[in-house]
Amino acid sequence: MAKNKKISSISSKIFYGIGNLGYGAVSQTYTNFIMFFGTSVLKISGSLMGIAVAIATCWDALTDPIIGFASDNNKSRLFGRRHGFLLAGIYGMAICNLIIWGVPQMFTTTVKFMWVFVGMILLETFNTFFATPYNALGAEITNEYNERTEIQIWKTIAFLVALALPTLFLKIFLPDTPEFPQGQLNPQGYLNMSYVTSAICLICGFVMYIGTYSYLPRLHAKARKEKQMLLMQPKKRKLDVLKDFGAVMVKKNFRNIIFGYAIALISAAILTGVGMHFFTYTFHYTSTQLTMTLAALLLGTVIGQPLWLYISKRKEKKPALIMGILTSLLGIFGLFIIFLVRGSMTSTILSWVALPCVLIAGVGTGALYSLPVSMFNDLIAIEHEKTKEEKTATYSSAMTLAYKASNALASLGIGFMLDLIKFNPDVAEQTSIVQNGLGWFVFIGIALSLIIGLICYKGYNVTKDQVPTGFDTNAEVEVVGLNKNNMPVIEASVEFDQVKNKNSNKKQQNKKAAGKPQNKNKKLKQNIDKKSIKVRR
Repeated sequence: MAKNKKISSISSKIFYGIGNLGYGAVSQTYTNFIMFFGTSVLKISGSLMGIAVAIATCWDALTDPIIGFASDNNKSRLFGRRHGFLLAGIYGMAICNLIIWGVPQMFTTTVKFMWVFVGMILLETFNTFFATPYNALGAEITNEYNERTEIQIWKTIAFLVALALPTLFLKIFLPDTPEFPQGQLNPQGYLNMSYVTSAICLICGFVMYIGTYSYLPRLHAKARKEKQMLLMQPKKRKLDVLKDFGAVMVKKNFRNIIFGYAIALISAAILTGVGMHFFTYTFHYTSTQLTMTLAALLLGTVIGQPLWLYISKRKEKKPALIMGILTSLLGIFGLFIIFLVRGSMTSTILSWVALPCVLIAGVGTGALYSLPVSMFNDLIAIEHEKTKEEKTATYSSAMTLAYKASNALASLGIGFMLDLIKFNPDVAEQTSIVQNGLGWFVFIGIALSLIIGLICYKGYNVTKDQVPTGFDTNAEVEVVGLNKNNMPVIEASVEFDQVKNKNSNKKQQNKKAAGKPQNKNKKLKQNIDKKSIKVRR
């Protein structure tokens, strides 16, 4: 097997990871605020907003396998498989982000709803154009087991910086004022945020695009190698993407990671979807206190990244992930106790007492973002070793579809829950039924999603020793004959650099030693492909 091929430098990882900063600046602003913005600022009913978010998320999920298949099979010499999609996604996300938050306030509620809904569909479409090829690119640019986790760590760190931006902007653009004592209800602040997040999306997206463009020669070489490998396999139809997509769910380890990831991150969907409602109306937080809470959650998640990387190297990825989920449950349990006794504390005291629990929950949450993706990429490497086919984006889209489908259900549940408990956006002080209903929904929903996700992850049984190092672009494969079924027989891989630098004399010796069989073998190879098939990887 070829020697491991690491990414050349830390800067390469940073260039790749920074793309997630631009993507996350837009997507996290949308995810964190869209439900609150729609129900509390635009006065749209919770059920309508829940339906809108669910439909948009499902649309995003359904387009994932389509874009994944198109990206895997794209043959552009200029853009490669991924970079053309990435460029379209960067532009589209920046524009659609402005559309959503720029809904004119003089419109009727019905028109506001339609405006936001169309903007959401467009934004989710361009999210797919960027996210699916981007995730596939991260799986392709390294072959090494631990480095896959390192890449996801850098990607997650960039994402966490993006996650911090809405928290920072909450304080800058949505301050508490005499006109808006709870600044998060000011509609103009959301539009101002969209200007900045769209600019960040464009800048970071282009930095990532330029910084990873140098990978194209290597990825082209990988594509050439796969094209030659496909000569040895029956030709596939384009509709086979559906078969490939469904086959992922049949495989036990793929299934455990996909469902574990989708279900465990329902906890994040609940926190972002109804967390602002909970802290605003149940804990009575001002925008300053809300900023402190979100900052503590973010800080914990950032602290968790190097921690879970270290533990995964010492104890494998699965034990580290399980420890992360248990840590999150510990923090959530502490917050639940505070929720039960909140009547004896003011909102100021409540905000300070809750911070340690939020921090602990954040540390555990850090494992949920990076480790499952790294484990999933390990499974892709195993499949690629078996089939020699490029299905990275197709497989990744299965994970993304399941995750987004679960988020759609969570958003739908949040919307109907708000209507069920009689949430009223026109009043600052909600009834005790609304306050308690928000709290019980948040804590029960988060705890259940983490526990079920934990059960799924426990079924994963792949270790480091089972994961191949992958094929290197410096390796050579050569067809040496035909088997009884008239299919090519491949010679064992050798390092291309070694062939080039050390074997020139050996080739002459081998020709003399082989004699006529060598010439016969040469003619056989010419019949296969007119030339011996050599693939540099």
